[in-house]
Amino acid sequence: MNRAYREVHDVAWSWLLQHAHGVAEGPAPDAPVVQRFRPLLDLVPRDRPVVIAHLAQSLDGRIALASGESQWITGEADLRHTHQLRALCDAVLVGANTVVEDDPRLTVRRVEGPQPLRVVIDPSGRVPADRTVFSDGLATVRIGLDGLEPLADVDDVLLGDEVEVAALLDELWRRGIRRLFVEGGGVTVGHFLRAGCVDRMHLVMAPMLLGEGRSSVQGVLAEALSDCPRPEVTVSPLGDDWLFDCAFPR
Repeated sequence: MNRAYREVHDVAWSWLLQHAHGVAEGPAPDAPVVQRFRPLLDLVPRDRPVVIAHLAQSLDGRIALASGESQWITGEADLRHTHQLRALCDAVLVGANTVVEDDPRLTVRRVEGPQPLRVVIDPSGRVPADRTVFSDGLATVRIGLDGLEPLADVDDVLLGDEVEVAALLDELWRRGIRRLFVEGGGVTVGHFLRAGCVDRMHLVMAPMLLGEGRSSVQGVLAEALSDCPRPEVTVSPLGDDWLFDCAFPR
C-alpha cells in the first residue's frame, strides 16, 4: 500500500471497528475495506447471532491435503482478511479437527481490533489440553457433551448427548454473542449450512490444484439439488486469490 492509500484504509478500518460495536460517528468512509465488510455488520441479529462463515480452498475444492496439511492454501491477503473477520465478530468458532491439525490461536494479530471469544466444538474431548486455545490463558469456551472431562481455565458448555447448532447458538446468544465467525473447518461449516444458520459466507479460492485431499464443505446439505443452498454471490480479487462473497436469504 502507498502512504495515501494506507491512511484512507486505516481511517476506514477504524470506522468499521466502531460500527461493529455500535459507536461509529459520521458517514461511512468511501474505501474498499468498508464496501467489503459493512454488509456483514449491517446484518441484524434476531433471536440468534448473525453467522458469518469462511473457508479457504483450492480451485478443485480442497481445504487440505489428505495428510491434513493446509497452511497455507490461500495467500497473505486472506490471512489478513481472516484476522479482520475475527476483529469484527464477538466470537470465533472452529471444530475439533481444525484445532487438532492446525493448533490455531484464533486471535487478532494482523490488524488492530479486539480479541473475540474463542469457541471450540469438541463433543468427545479429543482436542489435547496443550493446544494453544486451551493453554494460553485467553478466554475459550468448549462445546461438548455430558461427561466431558474438565480442563483448567476452559469454560465448558455441555449440550446433553448431541451438539445441535440451534442449541449452541442459543447458548452463545445468552452469553451476549451477536456476531459469530465460523472459521472452519469444512465439517463444521457444513453443519451450520445444513441447519440453515449461515447468513454470509466468504469462500476464498486460491489458484492451486491439490487433487486428493479434504473437500471444502462436507456433509449432506440436501437430498435434492432443488433444496441445495443457492446464495447470491459477488466475486472480487483478494490478493492473488478470489473472494466469493455468498449471501444467504434470511
